[in-house]
Amino acid sequence: MPHTRRRSDEAVLLVLSGCGAISIFPFSIYRGLQAEWSIALMDLVASLLMAALLIYVYRTRKTEVPNLVLSLVFLIATVLTVFLKGPSQAFWCYPATVAIFYLVPPRRAAVLVSIALLVILAMLSASLELLALLTIAITLIATNTFAYVFATRSNEQHQRLMVLATHDPLTGAGNRRALEEKLGKMVQLQQRRPYPVSLILLDLDYFKRVNDSYGHAVGDDVLLRFADLIRSRIRTSDSFFRFGGEEFVIIAEDANLQAALELAEELRVSVGDSHLIPGHRISLSAGVAEYRDGDDRDGWLQRADDALLSAKQSGRDRVCCASA
Repeated sequence: MPHTRRRSDEAVLLVLSGCGAISIFPFSIYRGLQAEWSIALMDLVASLLMAALLIYVYRTRKTEVPNLVLSLVFLIATVLTVFLKGPSQAFWCYPATVAIFYLVPPRRAAVLVSIALLVILAMLSASLELLALLTIAITLIATNTFAYVFATRSNEQHQRLMVLATHDPLTGAGNRRALEEKLGKMVQLQQRRPYPVSLILLDLDYFKRVNDSYGHAVGDDVLLRFADLIRSRIRTSDSFFRFGGEEFVIIAEDANLQAALELAEELRVSVGDSHLIPGHRISLSAGVAEYRDGDDRDGWLQRADDALLSAKQSGRDRVCCASA
């Protein structure tokens, strides 16, 4: 696997599972030396599970199921520790429950934590005075409320940053970075499980004349209206990107070359009839390339670009396809 930078969710899971495995393992040895076999076994199992999760995530880079498994390990281990050793182990509730909000979505984390805390507080009520029980309950609720608020805001900020990082700010279409990532994923998918998929490269003809004649503000408005028009004509399974300037790309999944050509022709006619600028007809040229075995990301895109160039050289306002 190539060495690429790990996502934040991978990093959090690797750190938590690694730290958990390292920090819990010595306790399993200590409990064994104290002949506390049940707790020693529980600590050992928890430590080995966390180590296994670390290795799995490191190799596969998958996080959704491991996040849930690690959350359950934390909570079950905490509940069992309090059950077997009593109130003196209640302090483990704080790091264990807060960690859940870093592993699973906030609402799911709140449900899991609430169930665990109800069980733990029910067990503690049999051996603690009311004031001590209330102190633990209130501090746990406050701590996890703060964790929930922080996790919710962090997720919202992360989503906003992802939109800014992957979308064109003017048209809302995916940007070039998002296009390259999507193309790379599509090529990998085609190598594992081939199915028809095509690229459609779109270019508004003589768009520089629009900017020169009407100004860049009008040009921006045309691009925005054009992007809205394209989105209204393509399927939800299709992906739409701004390649640069007045060039856009559609990734049409489950579409062979003929289907993609028909879609491109429909878009060409729609743009020509749309009157994006009253009294000024704007035409569209398009190049289409179906994925073929052996294509890489850049080669596939280049074939679509060559087809677009053919459309321009043939007089524009037309659709051309890449050679087989």
